[in-house]
Amino acid sequence: MSVVLKWPLELVDDPQDIGAGEVVLVDYQGGVVTVWTVEDERLETAMRQRRVRVFGTGHKIPDDFKPIGSCQSPPFVWHVFEWVPF
Repeated sequence: MSVVLKWPLELVDDPQDIGAGEVVLVDYQGGVVTVWTVEDERLETAMRQRRVRVFGTGHKIPDDFKPIGSCQSPPFVWHVFEWVPF
């Protein structure tokens, strides 16, 4: 069985950890950029974490980050990227 978990993110320049499960939504909830992932009910995949970072539109994104989703918080649009080292 699976469970959906949410991962609130801070708008900081440092990567943050989220679960390794499939991303089902990136949205703005309660004033916070949040990622929802599907994780194994036993939380085995949630224990395998991955690094993500939030970028604003027009910000420079290093080559070792790949997009996983975006959300709007007018007038801003935030983009969540996963760090994928070469």
